[in-house]
Parts: sequence; structure tokens; C-alpha cells
Amino acid sequence: MAWGIAKTVTKTGIKNLAALAIMSQGIGDTDPKPIRRTDPGSHDMAADVRISLREMGVVFSPGRVARPTDNDRQEQFYGTLKQAETDNFFP
Repeated sequence: MAWGIAKTVTKTGIKNLAALAIMSQGIGDTDPKPIRRTDPGSHDMAADVRISLREMGVVFSPGRVARPTDNDRQEQFYGTLKQAETDNFFP
């Protein structure tokens, strides 16, 4: 698992985070590779991102359009962030 904070999402940032996640978990060449569950956004669906993930051995698994239940943990995380932001601006 890896995360980062950036002003914008970029293809390079996605590739770097995937590589960092693999290294931080100590995943070797013979270990099962992780599955990257993602929203079907343009940065995540970009061909060079998908190729880079495949080269790292990551299984790419995009969610379906307009189906937040496909990736409920990520949706809950973003909901929590949005609520925290609202609570800080409007206590």
C-alpha cells in the first residue's frame, strides 16, 4: 500500500505510487502480484499506465462506470475526506 498527496493526478504519479507500493510490501518476482482496483478515470485508464502496471506484474481491475459499490472502500475513504474538509470549513 502506498499513498501520496499531490495537487493533481498524473500518469507518472500513478506509476510511481504503484512501484512504491510493490517495494514497500516486499513483493518479489515470484510472489503473487497485487490487484489494482481503480475508478475508470482518464489517468487510471491511460494506455501507458496500464502497460506500466502490467510490466510490474500488477493486475489492473477498473470498476464499472456509475457503480460506487465496485470500490466501496475507496469511495468511503473519499467520503470521509470530504466530510472532514466540510467540518473544518463549517464547524
